[in-house]
Amino acid sequence: MTRRVPIKNRTLSVERFPVDVAPYGRRAVAFLLDFALVMTIAIFCLDRFILPENFPGIQEAMFIKASHYVDAVQMAKVKGEAIPILELEPKEQEAAAFVAAFLFFLFWMYSATSEALLKGASLGKRVFRLQVVGMYTFEPLGLFETLLRGGVKSITLMAYFPLLAIDYLVPLFNRRRQSLHDMICRSLVIVEPYHPELEEEEEESSDDLNDDSF
Repeated sequence: MTRRVPIKNRTLSVERFPVDVAPYGRRAVAFLLDFALVMTIAIFCLDRFILPENFPGIQEAMFIKASHYVDAVQMAKVKGEAIPILELEPKEQEAAAFVAAFLFFLFWMYSATSEALLKGASLGKRVFRLQVVGMYTFEPLGLFETLLRGGVKSITLMAYFPLLAIDYLVPLFNRRRQSLHDMICRSLVIVEPYHPELEEEEEESSDDLNDDSF
C-alpha cells in the first residue's frame, strides 16, 4: 500500500526536483468545486440569517427590481435601444457592498483556513490530490504565507474582469503553472508527492521491528 510522504529537502528548485506540477484542468476543476462549496455556504447564510437580520425586506425588493430590469433590457433589445443601467437605491447599494465584503471575507477565510489545516490542500484540492507548497521548500506554506495567498486570491475573485481572467490565464503561459497569486506568494500547486526512498526505509524499519518482536 502506497503512503503519502512529505518532501523534506528545502534546497532544491522545481527544475532540479522531479515534482509533478498540477495540471491546469485538474486545478481548474478543484477551484470550481471550492467555489461552488463557498457560494453554497454564502447563499445559505445570507438568505437565511444575515440579510433578513441586517437588511429586512431587501431580498424581495432586489428580486422585484431585477425582474423589472430584465424586462427593460429585453424591451431595449427589441426596440434597438441602448441597454439601460441598473440603478440602486442607497439602501440597496449598502446591501450590495455588504454582500461583496462578506463574500471576500468568506473566500479568504475558507482558502486560508482549509489550506492551513489540510497542509496546503483545500477541500477541492484534496479531492484531486493537489497541494500548495512553497516554490523553493516544497513544503506547505506557513500561516502568514497562507493568509497572504488567500487574501490575494480573494481580491482577484472579487475584482472579476480583467484581473480574474488574467490571474487564471497566466498559468497557461509558464512552465510552473503559477497564477498571479502564486507568483506573488512564491507558491506552487503540485500533485501530492510520494517519496519512495522514505517509504522503503520505513518499511525496512517496520520489518526490523517485527523481527525483533519475535
